[in-house]
Amino acid sequence: MDQTGSPNMTTTDCFLCGILLGASTALPWHDRILMSLEGVGYAVCALGALAPGHVLVVPEEHWTSTSTIFEGACAFSVFAMQVLGRVEAIFGPTTVFEHGTCPGDVRRSACVTHAHLQLIPGIFSLATLAHERPRRSLPSLTDFIGSGREPSGYVMYQEPGSAVHFMADPQISQIVRRHIAAKLGHPFEWDYLTFPNDRFISQTIDAFLPAGT
Repeated sequence: MDQTGSPNMTTTDCFLCGILLGASTALPWHDRILMSLEGVGYAVCALGALAPGHVLVVPEEHWTSTSTIFEGACAFSVFAMQVLGRVEAIFGPTTVFEHGTCPGDVRRSACVTHAHLQLIPGIFSLATLAHERPRRSLPSLTDFIGSGREPSGYVMYQEPGSAVHFMADPQISQIVRRHIAAKLGHPFEWDYLTFPNDRFISQTIDAFLPAGT
């Protein structure tokens, strides 16, 4: 059990754990692992990608948020920065965000209880997101991951060249995806189950994995 009382082992009923458990077998094309570091984490395309280069960075263990990674936080931070560097090298300046969840059956912005960072190329004026809510800042993702901030759930974001900002969970499902989808001019495509956006996933896989790999 982790310090929040949430189990952190790989579980078979979590689709992000399932990608890792199925990595040695045939995965659906959209779940191909783009980058990985054994014992630490992996990167995969975001379902319902909002743009080419929209990827998830996922710790191997089933933590509820990256803030609550109390074991292996440093290694995961290094891996996350490696993935971010790869995305930026291919697609340009990139925003990082997280709908950080918490243990328990409560309404939350996250729809998945396995921690994951979302990386999406672009700048989206996230300072205007839920602007009435107070937020705090840390200098970098490395400072935030494993910091134990907002253990009851949060929204975190870092736009290119800026600090990390985070606030208590507004409890609006996928609030950051909603905001970014609107900024990109397709406000109804925030729901990844309704709008899988396979074309963006294909472009991301082709950029990360040369043909035949």
